[in-house]
Amino acid sequence: MRYNIRICRIISLVVLFFMLMPFAAFAGSIDINRDSKLTITYRDGDKPLSGAAFDLYLAADIDSDGKRTPAGAFKNYPVDWKSNDQKAWKELATTLEGLIALRDDVKPVASGKTDADGRLVFGRESALKPGLYLVIGHSHRQDGRIYTAQPFMVQLPSLDETGGWMYDITVNTKHDSRPTGGGGGGGGTSQSVSRKVLKVWNDDGNEQNRPQSVTVHLLRDGEIYDTVTLREADNWRYEWPNLSDKYHWTVAEQVEGKYTVSVSQEGITYVVTNTSEEEFPEDPVPGGSKEPPDEEFTEPGVPLGDKLPQTGQLWWPVCILITLGMGCIIAGLVLKRGESYEL
Repeated sequence: MRYNIRICRIISLVVLFFMLMPFAAFAGSIDINRDSKLTITYRDGDKPLSGAAFDLYLAADIDSDGKRTPAGAFKNYPVDWKSNDQKAWKELATTLEGLIALRDDVKPVASGKTDADGRLVFGRESALKPGLYLVIGHSHRQDGRIYTAQPFMVQLPSLDETGGWMYDITVNTKHDSRPTGGGGGGGGTSQSVSRKVLKVWNDDGNEQNRPQSVTVHLLRDGEIYDTVTLREADNWRYEWPNLSDKYHWTVAEQVEGKYTVSVSQEGITYVVTNTSEEEFPEDPVPGGSKEPPDEEFTEPGVPLGDKLPQTGQLWWPVCILITLGMGCIIAGLVLKRGESYEL
């Protein structure tokens, strides 16, 4: 009799577990008819950065299952839309920032400036539909410093910790800053800085499709400042010395052939990776040589490849697997207890 009571209690606990499991974990589909909202906060410690301008671009549409489809002119951009980890999204934002500067066929869906509290809300006045968005900030001068917001990708809606969809997202904007050398007006003496570019080929087995040279543009505050040609004879590298630190510098490649491009920044070096559309090993080899990149391309303290559930990755399969695992454990305990009573 006592054994049957214990079985009933265990069954009751299992039923209660299913009843109390967050329903958000099984949210599954995205409500594509529901509007989203994005709030940007821009601060330097406790100081709000007010009057800073940002542009918002719809890079890709998403359907109810979370599948991404490049939107508008982004359909012609040679980038990888399938990656989902933080490192890949950071590189995607940097890459798209440069590609946008080379073309005039893409416009932001919204633009605005932060208020006195350093906040900017997109979606309050004009609705934001579900999608993958790119946010680009303009250089901002305040209190004797120049602030450059790091571009970033954000999906609307995004998954919360329980696997439910959040349609109202707040993002704390990361930035770089440097003194202007004078007052808030941006005067003062400019300091000299350098920027480097390294071409990396990720196309083992398809080297025959590799072009003999590639064209890379150095961008100053989003405008073409200089253009160089990289070749194997130069180890696919170039350096720009004696640049003014008053500007935001980045690079963009004029992609040719069946390659996608990805740009990442490691210190003062921009690593431009071209990946063949054919199958290839995952480990890139700079310039087709056997030697690894110089140590200066590794920036300490930067997390690489943190895996997070993003578009197309749902939490509910994890919850189901956990539930099944718990069920198996409980069933095993019941059988074990049954055996002990039979003895």
